[in-house]
Amino acid sequence: MRARWIGGPDITLNLEDREQGNRTETLEARMPEWKKPVVRMHIVDYIEKTIPFEEPGFHIDTVPKDASPENIERYDIYLSREVWKSLTNPTGNPIVEGGYFVSRCLFDRTEIKFFAV
Repeated sequence: MRARWIGGPDITLNLEDREQGNRTETLEARMPEWKKPVVRMHIVDYIEKTIPFEEPGFHIDTVPKDASPENIERYDIYLSREVWKSLTNPTGNPIVEGGYFVSRCLFDRTEIKFFAV
C-alpha cells in the first residue's frame, strides 16, 4: 500500500495488498508528507459512524481529532467488505483500468485505487 497527500489521502493498492487485506483485514503505510503520518485501512463488516457527505461503506478518523493535515499522526480509514470487494475485484481490466473508490470527507476527498500488478 502506498499513501500520499494529494488534496486528501490518496492510496494505491496492488495484488499483495489485496491478499493481505483479505487475510488480516488491516493494511498500513506511512505518508512521506509532514510528520509522516501512518495510514491504517480497516476492512470491516459494517460502518457504524459516518459523516453525512461520506460515501456509504466508508469512514475516516484522525489522531489527533480535528487537527490540520500537517499535524495529523494517524489516519484510520474504514472500508466495508462490500466496498473492499468491489474495489479489489474490478469489472474491467484489473491491470489497465483497475479499481477506483473516491469519497468526500473532512479532507476534500479520499481516493483509493487498485491495480492488479
